[in-house]
Amino acid sequence: MYTCKKATQLIEKEATENLSILTKIRLKMHLMMCKACAAYKKQSQLLSFWIKNKKASNVEQMGLSEDFKKEMIKKMKKKQMDM
Repeated sequence: MYTCKKATQLIEKEATENLSILTKIRLKMHLMMCKACAAYKKQSQLLSFWIKNKKASNVEQMGLSEDFKKEMIKKMKKKQMDM
C-alpha cells in the first residue's frame, strides 16, 4: 500500500500522464481507505478544472462554502505536518 506522500505524488502525476493498471489499482485502494488523500484528489481535480477553464474567479458558482474551504485548508495543513 502507498504512503500518503506517494499517493499525492501519483494523484498529480495522473493529471498529466497515464498510470499503469497496477498503480491505478493501488492508488484507488489507498484512496478508499484514506479520506485525506481522497479529499486531496478532489481538490486537485477542482483546481485543475478551474485553471483549465479559467473559472477560478467563479469559485462561488461552484457551491463551495467558506466553511468548507477553511476546513479543507485545515486538513491539508494537518496532513502536511503528519508527513
